[in-house]
Amino acid sequence: MLKTWRDPYPPFFILSFLAGLVGTGVWVLFWFGWLGSYPVVLHTQMMIPLLFFATALGFLLTAVPKFTGTQAASTAEQNALLLVSLAMVLAALAGANMFFSCLAFVQIVGA
Repeated sequence: MLKTWRDPYPPFFILSFLAGLVGTGVWVLFWFGWLGSYPVVLHTQMMIPLLFFATALGFLLTAVPKFTGTQAASTAEQNALLLVSLAMVLAALAGANMFFSCLAFVQIVGA
């Protein structure tokens, strides 16, 4: 079981930060010539579905229940979304683009 946070946003914001580092880090690696070609797909996968969606998930899972006075997502639901997001990172790094796309769909629909 993953750590239980007081609010849902910390693990998603941490994941977003790390995805942002990887997504922009490829610029540096390419600029220094350490990559043969620019990894457009990896950059895109890290920045849009992981950086932006994970940030939005963390914000919405925290803010919506507080703003509306409704029940927050359960720990199991939060962990499921976090595990999907982590699996997306592994799929992106492994180059499993179809699997990554399926996970992105699950992340969007599951939210």
